[in-house]
Amino acid sequence: MASDTTMNASGVQAQEAAARPYAPSWINRVTAFVDRLGPPFWFVYFVLWLTLFTILTILRWRDGVYPMGTLSISDVVLSGTGIFFVALVHYLDRWASSKLMEYRWAIKASDQEGAALLYQLTVLPALPTALASLIALVFAILTYLFLPLSYRFLNLNLSTPSGALQLANFFLSWCTFGMLSYHAFRQLKMGSFITTNYLRINLFQLNPLYAFAGLALRTAAGWLIVASAWAITTPNLLEHVAILVTVTFMQLVAVVTFITPLLGAHALLEQEKARLQRDIGHRMETTIGALNQSIGTSDNEELRELNTVLSSLLMAEQRLEKTPTWPWRPGTIRWLSTAILLPLALWVIQTLMQRFFMR
Repeated sequence: MASDTTMNASGVQAQEAAARPYAPSWINRVTAFVDRLGPPFWFVYFVLWLTLFTILTILRWRDGVYPMGTLSISDVVLSGTGIFFVALVHYLDRWASSKLMEYRWAIKASDQEGAALLYQLTVLPALPTALASLIALVFAILTYLFLPLSYRFLNLNLSTPSGALQLANFFLSWCTFGMLSYHAFRQLKMGSFITTNYLRINLFQLNPLYAFAGLALRTAAGWLIVASAWAITTPNLLEHVAILVTVTFMQLVAVVTFITPLLGAHALLEQEKARLQRDIGHRMETTIGALNQSIGTSDNEELRELNTVLSSLLMAEQRLEKTPTWPWRPGTIRWLSTAILLPLALWVIQTLMQRFFMR
């Protein structure tokens, strides 16, 4: 009896090990800690940002960086950037997990395989995540040392407490930027892998594919929110090389992040559509042949039945022809284009107003 219990326990441990093939990253440990706190995760991050910004502002006033009662929009954006990146990862992992569970019926995988897929979709491996964070930090240090004018409006320095806090926040934001970049790459790659290898493709049940497109869209939107904030609030953006390159990079990544992972799903939908069209074509060929043979030799009832079948096939062909094979809902591309172009338009308007009306 004891040996049976031991064997069962060993089997459970083996299944858990198979479902968790690697150790979680630092970001997953952070989000797990936030979940254990109890309040909604977004509230925790909001309070953290508000606390950091309040402390920074009080130190700015004390250091005389700007007058008492004045708030800096640059401090608002920078103090919230790193926290927003962490919150975005937390949100994306929750959303991906909920959708994978909601459409579990469309996933061709055993319970053990499903658990492993869920883990790999929402948990980053420790070492690559640490390396991505470190690479971004090194880039931040180098640009800070060799392109200091790009960040002069942020008042980053070690000579005052507020400048030191902002510098630490600056480096933290870059660490989380590297982590988010790797998270977007890995999660969407994993989502694409699940879609192309495990998802049951059905042209008439596209919600599972739309869910994956929703994940890509939310990831892209997260990038664009931060890029827009920096583009709109950075004075004379063209003069700040590092900021300009970063904002441009984030917008390009948003487009690539949305489009690239969905190409595989599009190809699968095209294949399924072509298969159904071939099937309908064969049926129409058979029906037309039977109709031709029946003319003059069969009664009217049989001819009516063949005409009904042919009409149904024609309707199915027309319906299939109109079925989209891009795995996103109508209007998604328009929304994404607006999100990309709107901040650029606002920045151009802001630049022109400063140049012609505020000289």
